[in-house]
Amino acid sequence: MPLYVGELEQLPAGVVVECVTASALNAAIRHGGVAQTNVERERLRVASGAPANAGTDLQHAQRGLANLYHLSTVIVNDFASIKAAVAANESVLIRGEYCSLPAPYRFQTACSFSHCILLTNSSISGNGFVIDPLDNRGPGRRPLGKNIPWAFIKAYCDSDQDNALLVPGPGVGPVAPPAPVVVPAPAPGPVTLTAAQSAAAHAAHVAHEAHVSALAAAAAHLATVAHAAHLAVLHALHVLHIKNKG
Repeated sequence: MPLYVGELEQLPAGVVVECVTASALNAAIRHGGVAQTNVERERLRVASGAPANAGTDLQHAQRGLANLYHLSTVIVNDFASIKAAVAANESVLIRGEYCSLPAPYRFQTACSFSHCILLTNSSISGNGFVIDPLDNRGPGRRPLGKNIPWAFIKAYCDSDQDNALLVPGPGVGPVAPPAPVVVPAPAPGPVTLTAAQSAAAHAAHVAHEAHVSALAAAAAHLATVAHAAHLAVLHALHVLHIKNKG
């Protein structure tokens, strides 16, 4: 079983973490892979945009879970949706009047206030498994969780008009962040040469033209010499032919 966070464990100086933020982080812990620390709890509160000292609601929890963990959640207002989500192994944050729970299922006597708990599936038929941030029975005063009959859970939900936040359960991937927008690189502009670069390019061009002219002249001279030699050979052969005839 994951190590859930509660309201009553030691908190950093000046940090007040109330039931909604604690229950939202417990849902993220149950989903898997989230740091189970007070620092993480404060990070979630900041990501939700909630006030520093209470005043947090399910809309804050929804925003914080999306911003920090990319979890897609749904707010519902009917008990049938809550029970169906639990059956599908989802985690459900539910708000209710704490006094609407019988005393054996509460963790303090004073109960005249609205409270948020986390509801999950139970291995006991006819029950839900509740993670209450006021439960301080575990290590570091963390919640251990308690099986509560569905009839009592329904009365608790009805006390706040079945206001609940459905959170993906274990093994359900987070919402993928939007793909980055690929901005095409600008087309290359015309190349502008400096005066020195232009002079160097001109000098190189002139040198190339001179080299080509020199090669052409050398080739023409070689052709002329070869032609003259060819004529001399023909003349010598002709003279030798005449002498042979005489």
